Amino acid sequence: MSKDLSILLTTCHKLERHLDAFVSLFDLFWEDHPPITVVSDVGRFDYKNKFIGKEKEFAPLLLEALAALSKNSLNRYCYLVLEDLAPIWKIDCDRLKNVSKIAINNDLAKVNFSIQKPTEFGSDELEIEGQKFYTIKRTETFHWPNSLQPALWRVDFLKETCERAMEKHRNPWQFEHLDLTEPVYASSLQWPTVFHGLSYMNKINRNSLPFLRKGAHPLLYRYFRNQYFRSELIYQYNRISRIGDKMLKKIK
Repeated sequence: MSKDLSILLTTCHKLERHLDAFVSLFDLFWEDHPPITVVSDVGRFDYKNKFIGKEKEFAPLLLEALAALSKNSLNRYCYLVLEDLAPIWKIDCDRLKNVSKIAINNDLAKVNFSIQKPTEFGSDELEIEGQKFYTIKRTETFHWPNSLQPALWRVDFLKETCERAMEKHRNPWQFEHLDLTEPVYASSLQWPTVFHGLSYMNKINRNSLPFLRKGAHPLLYRYFRNQYFRSELIYQYNRISRIGDKMLKKIK
């Protein structure tokens, strides 16, 4: 079944430097995963299977990629994963295949795999072929009906959603607020990462490091650890510089 699907891994110039490490996590934690196509706006990384578009914003770039890739490499369904939501411990591959098969057989438009408890999307629970799903909808406390947590999308629905996002929902944060035209669901299968994933505020998320230390190859763990310390040093240097500038202005 994995050969009939594909993974679209979206990134941008700010995080491209980590791209090859992100892809390595899929190889490590998702056994026999579908082929990955990286979608980005610059392309300064070694991974060969990539689409580099002219657009810079999330929705237009993804729509550009879908139009090009649908001609030869995309089937009816694909997984859409943001680069920093690469898995950081083992995926339950058998269950993921089962959930994906159910989604495809029932022509579901989109199935999310929640990073936290799937009930964050809502409490409307249903069972399809022995698997639990939760209906995703906007509520008074949940405002992201089009969540960009990892998901299996029906490609025609993803295209339509990107087209509808072009006017007011072009970046990822706006995209998540877009109301959808078909029912969408969250699987009870949780995605193997931490809150905010591998990156937070353009820095490696330190909360991911204990999991990488436990399960990743030592070289891969050291890469992310070193990148975290590097970005933290730069952040603290800039913070102290700003404080120093303010103090100098007061003295003057």
